[in-house]
Amino acid sequence: MSMNCPKCGSTLPDGSSFCSVCGSSVTTPEKATEYQTTYVAPQPAQPIAPPPIAPQPIAPPPVSVGVSSGYVSSTGATGFVDPSEKAICSLKNGYGLNLIAGEGWKSEDSVITDKRLYYYGDQGIISKVKQEEIVDLEDITGVSITYFRPWFFIFFGIVSLIAGIAVREMMVRVIFLLSGLFLFLLFAVLSKSFLKIEYAGGSIRFSVKKYGLNNVRVFQRCIFARKDQMK
Repeated sequence: MSMNCPKCGSTLPDGSSFCSVCGSSVTTPEKATEYQTTYVAPQPAQPIAPPPIAPQPIAPPPVSVGVSSGYVSSTGATGFVDPSEKAICSLKNGYGLNLIAGEGWKSEDSVITDKRLYYYGDQGIISKVKQEEIVDLEDITGVSITYFRPWFFIFFGIVSLIAGIAVREMMVRVIFLLSGLFLFLLFAVLSKSFLKIEYAGGSIRFSVKKYGLNNVRVFQRCIFARKDQMK
């Protein structure tokens, strides 16, 4: 039994799938039906669920010991009361600066955090006196700046220098000139500048001679600016 090519009409043996003349595909209705009945469309691959992840143990938070930011005061006190406190402003006088300023062998520093004011003082060589004050900013009632300037030493120093220049005798001139320089030195040593912080139950007096007025005022305003924020 033979069959014809549906395209070129050539006679082909029965059961042929392709035309030997034109190469066209030859599909009989029976084969098309058979193909349709036996063809199975591929199924989409099912997503594979990932294996369950075992919960990891959560490490407990570190225990707070009251140490913050490695801060160490002049007396050796370490850290703040609350580790979350942040330093805002600070003033510090070392032993050498206080000695030059006429405050003696003394070291002191003060720090303002967002919650408290810390003051530490260490004074003396043979008889040691250490002072540590921690004051809540809410308890501070006043902050004042005090200046002491013995201007009469400057006046008499100028008089001595003028007299030393005016006299002719060399010995007297040297005495007057040295006296004038000594009076100027006394003025520098005896001049005082203090920042006094008053709070419920006491006060702190911090020597601020080496600081400029602007720096001291910034420290003073930091206290009240933070108090206003806390309100």
